[in-house]
Amino acid sequence: MRYLHFLLILCTGAFVACGDPSAPETGGIALRIRSVEGGQARAEQGQVQVRGPTNTTVSIQRGETKTIAGLEPGSYTVAVEGLTAGEVEEYAVRAGVQVTAGQNTSVTLITASFVPSVSPLPASTSDNSFEVTFGGVTGASRYVVEWDTDAGFANPDSMSVITTSATVTVAEAGRYHVRVRAISEFGSVGVPSEPQMIDVARRRSWRSRHSHRRRRRTGRCLGSNR
Repeated sequence: MRYLHFLLILCTGAFVACGDPSAPETGGIALRIRSVEGGQARAEQGQVQVRGPTNTTVSIQRGETKTIAGLEPGSYTVAVEGLTAGEVEEYAVRAGVQVTAGQNTSVTLITASFVPSVSPLPASTSDNSFEVTFGGVTGASRYVVEWDTDAGFANPDSMSVITTSATVTVAEAGRYHVRVRAISEFGSVGVPSEPQMIDVARRRSWRSRHSHRRRRRTGRCLGSNR
């Protein structure tokens, strides 16, 4: 009797463990992409970042409905990055996308520009610091401000900020070109803004100004003795 009882438990456990072998264990996301109304769509191709119980990155073309299969059930964050020369020009992200086994969850993402708009800088300044302000973009986790005396930004200095303004300090006088990039929560780098330009004049020290005034006074005194 004990043997039969043990055999019954063993068989029942095996049935529970195996379950229905035909039942699907994964689901998917059926993704459709549109550009924001009135926006100018430039990127023709891009990639989809999927983060959750299953992490994956897949390529996508504009206008394509992409089905991303093989995802474990759970909650996901889905982001679309429209790429130009490998940098993000358009972006959209949605969190809390629920994936259920055996089903494809339909998601429509509307992309918008991922390029910050920098406010005009003054034509020149006599200080070695100047303020850079710009408009934020949806999906950016931080921004990188770059400046260089070279218009092609061959070797720019840069600083990272989480706000939409930054104070740039330069060591030398000259003409500086300034631009801003957005960085996504996935670390993807955005296309830079249109550069702004500012002339930083050489600032005279107190000693040089004082010496200049002394020379002027001395000149006047010498002139009066003639």
